[in-house]
Amino acid sequence: MMRRFVSFLFNFMIFATIIVVALAVATVGLTRKVNKYREEYRRGVMATVFKEIIPILSFTRGTVKTINIHVGQEVKKGDVLVEIDNPALRGKIAALQQYGENVSAQTEAQVAQVEIRYFIISAPADGIIGEVQVTEGSPVEDFTQLAVLYANENTKFLSELTVDQYAVVSRSPTLLAYSKRLNQHIRLKPDILKPDQKDPERQGAEKKIGLYFTLLDSSGSAQLVHNEDVELLLSPTNEGGKRPIDYFVDFWNGMLEEKTTL
Repeated sequence: MMRRFVSFLFNFMIFATIIVVALAVATVGLTRKVNKYREEYRRGVMATVFKEIIPILSFTRGTVKTINIHVGQEVKKGDVLVEIDNPALRGKIAALQQYGENVSAQTEAQVAQVEIRYFIISAPADGIIGEVQVTEGSPVEDFTQLAVLYANENTKFLSELTVDQYAVVSRSPTLLAYSKRLNQHIRLKPDILKPDQKDPERQGAEKKIGLYFTLLDSSGSAQLVHNEDVELLLSPTNEGGKRPIDYFVDFWNGMLEEKTTL
């Protein structure tokens, strides 16, 4: 009886050891596959920042008197960017005003005074100055472009995704992007397809799908630079909550890391 029990126990231990080893080998192999799968989505998926470009124009003739901005400067809506002057126009108004009883002269003077209001060029929105295209003393005409403003509102991110990556993103209400320049993460949400895209469901696996993202918190837009790239973190674990396989993967990743450290 004792022999049978010892034999049974010995066989059971061998069988259990085989099962444990087989399970370990299988889960380690699965862990490597999952890690590779995660890295496929995490690496090299970039999105380009696109800010709304607003040209700053003159609406009257004259000479640039003062420039209050420089490239890279953050401005608020209503800030005075450029001041223009036109001594000839001011002289004309002064001359016309001397004919107080002449209705035609006074009407012309009032029209000219309206034009003077356009001597002050203000920021139409919050944003960052991207270009300054005039210098003090430069002559300007109607609709001369003085500068370029990259507005903070309506900032978008464009990424070219594979069909599989698009499938992951379409199931995620939000995802993270990483800015190397800022050394920080930015939370985005999927927005719309690039206008010239066809139906993603009909695209081949080798095709790229252009998808726009927007900021979850628009206040972070001021830190971003037009046309810079950020990295999208398209990990499938972003789909919400840990799955059972994630616990196995995290366990073996921890064991492998500990073994490598030792």
